Amino acid sequence: MSALALCRGAVMPENGRAMRVSMRLSLCLALAAVSGFAQGGFNGPGRYEITNLKSGRSMGVDRDSVVQFSGQGSANLEWDVETAGGGYYMFRSVGNGMALDAAGDRNSTPLQTRPYSGSPNQQWRIERGKDGNALIVARNGKTLDIPDGSSREGIPVQIYDLNGDSNQRFIFHQVSGVGVRGSSLGRILSSGAGRAITCSSDDGRRNQCPADTRAGVRLTRQISGSPCREGETWGYDRNGIWVDRGCRAEFETGGGFRPPVRAAEQPRSNGGYQVRCSSDDGRRNYCAADTRGGVRLTRQISGSPCREGQTWGYDRNGIWVDRGCRAEFAVGRR
Repeated sequence: MSALALCRGAVMPENGRAMRVSMRLSLCLALAAVSGFAQGGFNGPGRYEITNLKSGRSMGVDRDSVVQFSGQGSANLEWDVETAGGGYYMFRSVGNGMALDAAGDRNSTPLQTRPYSGSPNQQWRIERGKDGNALIVARNGKTLDIPDGSSREGIPVQIYDLNGDSNQRFIFHQVSGVGVRGSSLGRILSSGAGRAITCSSDDGRRNQCPADTRAGVRLTRQISGSPCREGETWGYDRNGIWVDRGCRAEFETGGGFRPPVRAAEQPRSNGGYQVRCSSDDGRRNYCAADTRGGVRLTRQISGSPCREGQTWGYDRNGIWVDRGCRAEFAVGRR
């Protein structure tokens, strides 16, 4: 008997028997839930790790790019799936807070994460694929696709014409105890065990790994031969965990450790604070800051000029400086 028939029987009882009504109503609701959210483990808005059926790797973020990784439990492998209306959903990376974005409509266009805008290129529908797995389809009709189903680490996730092959089918693994329900901006943070993430400075340079650091970070295992010293060769800020000078280690986030120390930020009476940001090596450097209330330069420290839009500026990720600019900035109310 179909779910529709069961529902009709539930609301139109035969012979007035209440027991039959109750049993049919329960079975109706159960089947309706399965038929509506059975695609590859997707169970409505929430927090998920999303694994490709062919490659066995999970979809994650590397800075702004969307690539596939192995492993689990890392913030950069988790996505908050939120209702966008009209049967569509938005995928927001837990690692960098930005939305999954189909920046084009050509085959093999790599996916990016971009600040949330609610635009059509950030809206996705979840369809039932072969064997009950999920297809993630953009508004433009293209589908999330792993090139040739490769299992290579770090390969970009792309969009492609829908064919339903296993390299386009995904499995949703819901992360227990955390998620979002009904809000495009809400977050419910886990108060339990932390999450593991590996971060590497393989080329000896500073590298930032997206992570939710609001509940603190601690180093759990050093992998590199080069030393990992907090504040010298590793640390963290609002954008994630950073490593430098060959440090490679495993870190745990979200376990209620002490919050990050930001000695450069001094509270101000108007609700803002001061940030000191430096381009000591002549290269562009980002300093984490909440820039929604505006930023202004209050004191130049460097001999190199600090000119807004040329050697310093700000965006949603924070304040940036370049070409030797070093200065103090007022962050907060305009």
